[in-house]
Amino acid sequence: MLRIPALSLLLLVFVPPTRKYILIAGVGLHVGIYVTMDAPFFTWMAMYAVFLDFDSLRRWVVLRNQDRHRQAPPLREAPLAGGS
Repeated sequence: MLRIPALSLLLLVFVPPTRKYILIAGVGLHVGIYVTMDAPFFTWMAMYAVFLDFDSLRRWVVLRNQDRHRQAPPLREAPLAGGS
């Protein structure tokens, strides 16, 4: 009964459009098991890193940081009190 969903998840992780959702579901599953049953699944969660696309992740982080710095208002100096 459990074999069909597990096998489909295993196969879907190799399909690029579904990979992100399958990895999120897998990590969520193992975190949920860890929280509710205190079972040490860290090694299983660490294995999900094999399927990450590090180039896309790096581009996303760089673009996010650029947008954050671009949206920050410029700093203005406060006028001196009592002076000209």
